[in-house]
Amino acid sequence: MKEGMFLRVPTMLIVVASLIALNSAAFAIDFTADLTQKQGDQVSSGKIYVTETHYRMDLEQYGEQVIVIVDRAAGMTRVLMPSEKQYIEMESQDEQSVMNDPFQAVIYTIDFGEDKNIGTETVDGYECDKWLLSMMDEPAITRWVSRKLGFTIKIAYHPDDIMTVNLTNITEGAVDASLYEIPDGYALMAAPGEEPVEVPDWAADVPNAPVMTPPFEHTMQSGEMIRIAVTSGKSLAIKGTSTTDTEADVKAVPFKDGKPLDDLYMFQNFAMQGAICDRRHESTMEADEFVVRCFAGEVSLIAKWIDMQERTIKAGRVLGISLQPGKNTEARFVNAGDEDAVCVIVFMTGDEDVSEGPEKYRTIKLKKGESERRALQSDAEALQINVLEGEMHLKLGQYEAFVF
Repeated sequence: MKEGMFLRVPTMLIVVASLIALNSAAFAIDFTADLTQKQGDQVSSGKIYVTETHYRMDLEQYGEQVIVIVDRAAGMTRVLMPSEKQYIEMESQDEQSVMNDPFQAVIYTIDFGEDKNIGTETVDGYECDKWLLSMMDEPAITRWVSRKLGFTIKIAYHPDDIMTVNLTNITEGAVDASLYEIPDGYALMAAPGEEPVEVPDWAADVPNAPVMTPPFEHTMQSGEMIRIAVTSGKSLAIKGTSTTDTEADVKAVPFKDGKPLDDLYMFQNFAMQGAICDRRHESTMEADEFVVRCFAGEVSLIAKWIDMQERTIKAGRVLGISLQPGKNTEARFVNAGDEDAVCVIVFMTGDEDVSEGPEKYRTIKLKKGESERRALQSDAEALQINVLEGEMHLKLGQYEAFVF
């Protein structure tokens, strides 16, 4: 799979999903339409095919053709890359689908917003119900749902219609069922995160790199590396600033047994001309050390620890922390056993559960070897992680978002 191929898909799809997920009635008529998305001066176009049980989108992004097929009846999503004759498939309710599948992303948004019918309007000859979705009392999305088609044919994102989507040239009539089938010759790829991680050539030199312990300041040249041992109860905060007028490239990559935990493109460059920082929360269960490597330029580093609560919790137990208003809250979840692990995030003020949103969106389900990082926001006094099944290694903490 090419770097970033799957990660490119959501920008267009989140919009299109609104056309699917935000309809007030079941699909009434099969149809085909042109799809146009406009964001500023950028215009993207594609084709959409809709039936009661399926939808398919043929899109072009960054010069690559992408086909998305969603089987609504089976709850399965497939993303096809014709240039490689490969495809990805996942359950529509799977965590990866919720993060990357627009249909699930929009459903998530609806659960946290207020959806209101604000009248009717005719769009391209179709009488539509006009709906406004608000978030925290602010307009977020307006959509026009065709009564005849039972489907959204226009959508605008706020503020100021920052992005719009239109279905035009709508042709009513049966859609060929073969459009929803995987073509012959396509190979199933591993889902993102399940592919073997490529070990870079320079990893062989990691054991020779010096070990440093925060807090420290250090200047690095292109090709230079340092190592920082992953420490229980601590997360790494590291800031890099280019020492020249050109942008530098430096990354902090967690390593385990001499190999990176993920592909290098998943880790940000935190040493541009301006000074920004990275925060790594990998636990002692996942990684041995952070390898900080300068890939280009010269960079001045500052590294320090962030104190975290960290321990392994079995089913029936709870880990919690008191929350300080105005600080960022981060949590890392690692399945610490051989069976599936499940926990739920709960916010408390006094003895009252003040969690917002449905519990299913605050529930973390991890298979053996899986982990997840979440940024959490709440005005509550305390955060609790209740482990319901299996064994979960948890790491919780707070820090100033804009203060290093």
